Amino acid sequence: MTFGVALLIDVLRVWLPSLITVYGAAGSTPAEQIGLFALLVFATALLAVPLARRAGPARFAMVSMVGLVVARVLLQASHGGIGQLVLSTAGLVFGLWWLVALALGGIDGRRALTGVVGGFAVSATGHALLGGLDLMWRHGWWVWAVLVVVGLAALAGTDRADLDSPTPAPDRFWLAVGPALLVFGVLTGSTARAGTLTGVWGVALVVGAGILAVRLARVGHEANPWFGRVACLVLPVGAEAVSRGGWSGVLLTMATALALGPALGLAARPGRSRLPGPAAAAGLLAFVVLFFLYYAAYDLDLPFDNSVVLLVALGVVGVLAVADRPGPVDSDRRRWSFFWAVTLSFDAVLFGGLALLVAVNGQPVVADATPPGMVRLVSYNIRMGFGLDGRFSVDALADTIKSQNPDVVLLSEVDRGWFLNGGHDTLGLLAARLGMRYVFAPAADQVWGDAVLTRAAIVSSRSVALPREGPTGAQALGVVLRVAGGRELAVVCTHFQPAGDSPALSQAVVAARLVGQLAVGGRPVVLAGDLNIEPGAPAFAPLTTAGLTDALAPSRPVPTFPADRPTQQIDHVLVTKGLTAIGVVTPDSRASDHRAVAVSLQLS
Repeated sequence: MTFGVALLIDVLRVWLPSLITVYGAAGSTPAEQIGLFALLVFATALLAVPLARRAGPARFAMVSMVGLVVARVLLQASHGGIGQLVLSTAGLVFGLWWLVALALGGIDGRRALTGVVGGFAVSATGHALLGGLDLMWRHGWWVWAVLVVVGLAALAGTDRADLDSPTPAPDRFWLAVGPALLVFGVLTGSTARAGTLTGVWGVALVVGAGILAVRLARVGHEANPWFGRVACLVLPVGAEAVSRGGWSGVLLTMATALALGPALGLAARPGRSRLPGPAAAAGLLAFVVLFFLYYAAYDLDLPFDNSVVLLVALGVVGVLAVADRPGPVDSDRRRWSFFWAVTLSFDAVLFGGLALLVAVNGQPVVADATPPGMVRLVSYNIRMGFGLDGRFSVDALADTIKSQNPDVVLLSEVDRGWFLNGGHDTLGLLAARLGMRYVFAPAADQVWGDAVLTRAAIVSSRSVALPREGPTGAQALGVVLRVAGGRELAVVCTHFQPAGDSPALSQAVVAARLVGQLAVGGRPVVLAGDLNIEPGAPAFAPLTTAGLTDALAPSRPVPTFPADRPTQQIDHVLVTKGLTAIGVVTPDSRASDHRAVAVSLQLS
């Protein structure tokens, strides 16, 4: 069951971004329609109840697992687009059916508990050891070998599932699985987020906490129910983790992971098991509803912060853990035993070793190197690393950028750990391939925003929040660079979010103010990014008043969106006095839904 849950999460990491990039069709599909489609897919879990009863839970679980494994293998051979969306949807449906069938069949509570929490741990560990780049986005014979091993393990485990157990997992446990999956995806299993905030040791601690949670789940289930009850009191701290950076956020994430295991352990203790199949389906529906509420809070003006959604999910798990009187406790397991002391010590050694194995992308070591008097700049909206075909490919992005041999790269829509987009640190992966140092500026939250990558020396940086007009929030990142000859150049990377009758006007005012501050002493400044406005729009007025001129005007037309057949110029480069723009290029690439804009800046 552990491998089955890990395989289900692996498919989910492909299906979720496929919703946005393929079904969402580069933002042309209404968000409400995307949410309805997702709800309908998860609602198919309810169909598993009558189907499993008719075919028999054991047989239906096995058929569903075969479908999940086959869909995942075919998904690996897909080339993006509709095929990727269809296969990931099929794999997800089969995975949901498999889980509901196990619940309906009365799988033993201990096995169900170990399978779910163990699946979380295997998924997070595998994601970390792969450096944040999942098997789906990799190539080579070894990828197929891993898929075969995991698939066979999941099939073998399903074949030997302990159904019709005298101590089946109760209804409350299956209801808790969906909200627990949300907490895992957004928080406790987000190794990219941990790496973004604290680096490799933060990732090791989060992965280690997930592994230890498997052991603690069994403690909560077998050793002492009060241990699980105490864990339920700790759960709400996780809602604070998403709003905190650095080590405080990572330690709160770790504490939540350690509490989630024993809380689920207490929920899995013998209790009422009257409608386990419908309970599992209802828990999965709760996942998709809470999931879209969580991410919708970035785009919609909701009366609550998205951390409230996470708090609700944590609260549901905690309430379900203590909602029913636990079954009898074996007196031999009431106290901590030598067995538990030994196994917990083993875990401590294990994730001490994991700290040496986990691979995350940090700041590359870069020698300062820019040509005298000339700076090549690329501005690029990278759409979280997903191309027009819906495939995650930092290699394609890197190749597009490398073709221009840039000294400075300004990126928009940089995702460093959203579960909605697969949980990747796109910036770290891309910086490693480009061999550039970077500065990241959060916009929507700590792992979503804009970035500047460069081979030049970084003198200083600052980020200012822009007034919220559209979705996800916006900021302007100003970075002062020291280029060849000791001269300073300031770059401002921003991504306007227009809305209303005067799109991006108030955001342009704040960005122009930052330009004026950076231009002190005659320092040249360049502002670039996805401004979401056409040339001549009212929002250009504050920028031109600040002394900026349109560097792309002499080269028009310079359409940049959509990438395959560009008809709009919504990506711009503006410069102050002291800079002359030449060599404007928009490389023909499908690595994003935008085309990159490359320009050479001559310092006079």
